[in-house]
Amino acid sequence: MPTKPEQEDVVIAEKNRAAEARTRILMSAARRFRSQGYVATTVREVADDAGMLLGSLQYRYAKKEVLLVAVMESAVERTTQAIRQAIADKHDVADRMRAAMTAYLDTLWCGDDALYVLLYDWRALKGGDRERAAQLHERLFALFDGLFYEAAGAGYISADIDIPTLRALWLGALNWTADHPPAKTAGEVSELLWTVLTEGASRRRIRAD
Repeated sequence: MPTKPEQEDVVIAEKNRAAEARTRILMSAARRFRSQGYVATTVREVADDAGMLLGSLQYRYAKKEVLLVAVMESAVERTTQAIRQAIADKHDVADRMRAAMTAYLDTLWCGDDALYVLLYDWRALKGGDRERAAQLHERLFALFDGLFYEAAGAGYISADIDIPTLRALWLGALNWTADHPPAKTAGEVSELLWTVLTEGASRRRIRAD
């Protein structure tokens, strides 16, 4: 009979194999969904790309919609983690906002297939699956909303500005760069957006300087 340490080693090895299989599946699915579209992609293609039997994939993800939501969830986890890490050692509100925008753009521009799927393929979902996707988006929105409320509390944003609407417009501008990358670094774009947010973009700002 295996000893307790040996049994624990077996459990750890099984968990590692399961995690590796999950990573392969989600990366393969994200790559397929982005390159040829969610609707055109079959679960068999994803299984082949991941190097596993179709039945093994379907055991983990019973339908393609569940797989799509899992890809989106992985994108939200990585993106929110990147933003939280970027702002962890920042205490000034302006520094936190700029760091968050830079981290988001870096993630968006690194070619993460799952993040593109999160941005564009949620429309293919219906019913409960679509509600789940909406909840994932809300996790990301809530993180940015919190930062915008911090900025408002520090006097950078007027109290009469609707924060969720402002955040939606701001994220829309950031997401636009996914397909139209500017000739600037993520830090430069973040600095520009922060300047426009806090000082405006009119000639009056230049004259005031």
